Amino acid sequence: MEIFSTLDTLQSFLLQFGIWTPLAFFLLQLLQIIIAPIPGGTVGLVGGALFGTIGGFLISAAGTLIGSIIVFVLAKRFGRPFVLRFVSPELVEKYDHIKESRLNTVLFLIFLFPLFPDDMLCFIAGL
Repeated sequence: MEIFSTLDTLQSFLLQFGIWTPLAFFLLQLLQIIIAPIPGGTVGLVGGALFGTIGGFLISAAGTLIGSIIVFVLAKRFGRPFVLRFVSPELVEKYDHIKESRLNTVLFLIFLFPLFPDDMLCFIAGL
């Protein structure tokens, strides 16, 4: 977790992969969806610094999308007991009442605004 302490340490960590830096960044972005303590905002900022606005966005979006898909599939496949290993029962209960017909709208709005536990909601949405 120390590599996430500053933008410079994260950037230095990624640059050590040389020509594989874009792949390392993509995998890190993917993992920050699956492993909640990895700070996604920090990873995204470094992506912009390393690959420019468009390149950083594209790699970041691909990692986020594929990471979210993996979490959705795992949650759907292994169910509530699996999700409860990563998400508090209180949070699951809080969002469990949302009707399936409104789920997409609610998820879109939550992912649009910062400060929501969106990584955790990927697990819940898979249920």
